[in-house]
Amino acid sequence: MARYTLKRILIMIPTLIIVSWVIFLVVTAMPGDPAITVIGAEMEGDLDAVRERMGLTGPILLRLWRWFSQVIQGCTNVHTLHLSK
Repeated sequence: MARYTLKRILIMIPTLIIVSWVIFLVVTAMPGDPAITVIGAEMEGDLDAVRERMGLTGPILLRLWRWFSQVIQGCTNVHTLHLSK
């Protein structure tokens, strides 16, 4: 029974990695810009700064690597932007 449980746990690790990557890619492929959603359409002058702060710059594979390395390190908190309107 212990061997069966260990085997299932070892299978679960790559499955979770693959599923998390697929979810990241699906969320990234969604239409719209998350930075505009956060700051609103009236503050478009700060758009590049918000994208940089949210980590939305760079190629998708680099963003995936940064996100995954933060998850591995335990940095799963959601960073909120406090912007004055």
